[in-house]
Amino acid sequence: MLPQASSSSVNECRYYVAAFGENGSRLGLVLLDELRRIGLSAQCDYRATTLKAHLRQADRSKCHYAILLGDDEAARSCVILRNLESKAQEKLPLPGLPPLLKTRSFCP
Repeated sequence: MLPQASSSSVNECRYYVAAFGENGSRLGLVLLDELRRIGLSAQCDYRATTLKAHLRQADRSKCHYAILLGDDEAARSCVILRNLESKAQEKLPLPGLPPLLKTRSFCP
């Protein structure tokens, strides 16, 4: 018999990709796939079109961080990583972001 995982770890979402705008949405889907491929818990609402709608869904999903990626960020090849608890934000480069997030230790 397999050990039963706690429901908090099974349903826990670490990152919410808030991608909006034409280029931001396209790059956001690629980023979401890359995050999942390296084993990071990530999700996105494909129906949301505004930053406000994305942040509302991230809050409902109990994610720890939102990765904000709009057309402006896509043009600059960067993202904004927002801690959804403290609201602290930092700008990070888009190229190489998944491995960077994998190596950093964040406290929820």
